Amino acid sequence: LNSEGTKVGGSDFAFDAEGRLVATFFERAADGFGYLYVERWDENQWTTLGSGSINHQISDSNLFSVARIVTNDDGELFAMWTEGTQSLFMKRWSGNSWEALGGILNADVDQELIAPQLIIDGDGHPLLSWKETTEGQDFTLPVKRWDGAQMQTLSEGLFMGGSLFRKRLLTTAEDEPLVVHNTANSPNELHAVRWDEEAGEFVSLGSGSGGLNIDSGADARGFVAEMNDDGQLFVVWHERSDGSTHRLYARRWDGSQMSPMGSGPLNQDLDVELYGTLAAEMEMVIDSQGYPLVAWGEGSRLDDNTDSHWYVKRWTGSSWELVGGAPFQTEPARTRLHHLSLAKNDQPLVVTTVESDGGSALYIHHFDGASWRPLGDGDRPILEDERVRFRDLVLLPDGAPVLFAEVGPAHDETTIRALEWWNAQWHDLGDPSLQHDSSRRGNFHRIKLDPGGLPVMGWSEGEDGDFQGDLYFMKLNRMPASP
Repeated sequence: LNSEGTKVGGSDFAFDAEGRLVATFFERAADGFGYLYVERWDENQWTTLGSGSINHQISDSNLFSVARIVTNDDGELFAMWTEGTQSLFMKRWSGNSWEALGGILNADVDQELIAPQLIIDGDGHPLLSWKETTEGQDFTLPVKRWDGAQMQTLSEGLFMGGSLFRKRLLTTAEDEPLVVHNTANSPNELHAVRWDEEAGEFVSLGSGSGGLNIDSGADARGFVAEMNDDGQLFVVWHERSDGSTHRLYARRWDGSQMSPMGSGPLNQDLDVELYGTLAAEMEMVIDSQGYPLVAWGEGSRLDDNTDSHWYVKRWTGSSWELVGGAPFQTEPARTRLHHLSLAKNDQPLVVTTVESDGGSALYIHHFDGASWRPLGDGDRPILEDERVRFRDLVLLPDGAPVLFAEVGPAHDETTIRALEWWNAQWHDLGDPSLQHDSSRRGNFHRIKLDPGGLPVMGWSEGEDGDFQGDLYFMKLNRMPASP
């Protein structure tokens, strides 16, 4: 997609009202500067939207910037990007040209901004938030919204002071912005707040000054948060006290109040660490009934002499039920949890990798309604090499899973693989690499489903181990013959 002789940095893509792929990307030209372009795939060729690059300033740091593009149900396109790590911008495609939605969106261009997030609310308006440092190296959490006429500042900073570990931007059933975030105060606190349109401010979802923490003296570490179609918010988090006591807790917000889920912690063995580096590795997904499933691990990541145990629990509406009545996987330390999703029968699929001195091995476990079983050739891993990096798992319209991963013995020999599960086997969708040139380093960008439910992948290929290079897109254009 990029011009000959250039290299591509950050990229993203979406689909317009007619189902056409629209991609945005930073391109570094021969002059060393970074240019942001938006291109649309029109049946058999790429068409540039606008007269050229759309970024505000041309800089040699732009290649390492973040670019995002989203579309609403009316087909409007919104592009958001950072220039370097100090300036944030947004534009809207009118159908003929790009319209700037305000100027620089962040308050202090001399400070670093981190992890910008852009979503579309129920009214089709873009909503964005990011982490921004202050002069004292504290963090603040601004939230802004384009209302169709102007950029509204809903908050200059939901949080001030200390550090900000993680945030999640969502919308309620009434299309009010909702933010879940945890801080690095002493102790760490977990907060959930929603925008109150009448009051003109963010209000707490039933949490006091100490946040959602069950133990006011414990650290709220990592968390997962999801909203179901009925507007119920589910939050599960890792709480650690005394440096050694680890608990998983869950709360639910039903639109009016926040309440505990279950009579105590979710984790199985309360005397064992929750598996992770700084916080527990967790994944959450919502089933067809609107109830959450949560996956996590228990065991020390630093002790190779002990096994880690990995579990999935499902909320029944009144209690947590251990899926399968046992761990889905028991492995030595250095296991990583990557992904939790639901197959067509509403049963969970879980992706993990196991690291050893000999390399990496990737596994998928599926609950078939009676017990857990590996999805593959017995207990053998699906992929095994000196280095295996899981990238994504998507389900085709017929329910067949497609796995995407980067595989290679070294960083400069990474290849991108896609495997499709049908007829009780994994089948490579490439040869086996999907790259045009498997001798170049493949760098996965992202995967999305088109309006027909088929996966589209963006990736780059670089020379001599360079993760920046030429940008490509590929679409799966067939369905399995025997799913």
